Amino acid sequence: VEKSDATAETRRGLLALLVAFFVIYVGAEASWGNWVYSYALEANVADRAEAAYLNSAFWGMLTFGRLAVIPAASRVAPRKMLALALGGAVVAGSIGSLWHDSAFAAWLSTLLMGFSMAPVFPTMLSFAERRMTLDARITGFFFAGASAGSVATPWAIGQLMDAYGPAMMPTVVLVAVSLALLTLGVVTNYSRRMERA
Repeated sequence: VEKSDATAETRRGLLALLVAFFVIYVGAEASWGNWVYSYALEANVADRAEAAYLNSAFWGMLTFGRLAVIPAASRVAPRKMLALALGGAVVAGSIGSLWHDSAFAAWLSTLLMGFSMAPVFPTMLSFAERRMTLDARITGFFFAGASAGSVATPWAIGQLMDAYGPAMMPTVVLVAVSLALLTLGVVTNYSRRMERA
């Protein structure tokens, strides 16, 4: 009985970490997609037409990236794919944050962010499925976390941009994708300990 209680507790811990990942990651994705237009205008790196193109470029690269990684998905382990994708997002966020007043940096960071973020959500679902049985209830927790992140982080960025300026958008997204990468590391170590137990 004690062992089954410990196992259930361990599974709840893994579930909490995975939900936290979805909150953080989807918040970052939604934030870049929702705020890049306003960021480009307020940072004076684009006019209205260029800002609209920049926004479209992000979603276009996200879509292209999802299609482009399909062949690699069968050859690359989900953990490695997630680490590479989130690492690319950290680089993109760093470019956008460090050179927030550069039109070239805005384009480069947006294109790289869209492409890097593309495989994260579906790959994390695959990663989670290898570590626990996904039923409707557990998947519902993932999507509830994703929904919470898609509301909370963009809202926070709006408040911070009003208070401190447009540079807050790439900076907050950089922090979020860095936290997502850190959470991936914690989830990986936690699930390895589960396998040994």
